[in-house]
Amino acid sequence: MKIYNTPTELGIRASILLNYISPNYATINKISYLDYIAIYSKNYTGIESLHPEVPMHQMEFLLRYEALKSGLIQMIKKGIVNTEILNNEIHYKKGENTFSFIHLLDNKYHTDLIVKCQIVAERFGHLNENELYELILSSEVLGK
Repeated sequence: MKIYNTPTELGIRASILLNYISPNYATINKISYLDYIAIYSKNYTGIESLHPEVPMHQMEFLLRYEALKSGLIQMIKKGIVNTEILNNEIHYKKGENTFSFIHLLDNKYHTDLIVKCQIVAERFGHLNENELYELILSSEVLGK
């Protein structure tokens, strides 16, 4: 049974990140990069990572794009995430139910996740996709 990076988990994580970067929108790529930084936070913030370190975990980008898209669709159907087309690209933003939804998540995993997402949004939410990609790439290459 898969426990990490399921569509529902990715949708929840995206919702939390979108809540903390609000009022800004984000593309699916930016959400994916911020999510990666939140999950492997030790490399970027010094705070213990949420998921265990595994070899070549940067390959997750290739494997989870479709799962993240499915998770975002689940959250859109529930009014937790909204979309807007900007420059011929889908951008995501928190929905009217986001705040209420994420504050129902009260187990340790989600409490830790919320803290990490808030820190990541504050420190890195202003960066564009290319800057986030370079940050992740430089951390992986340097083995930080």
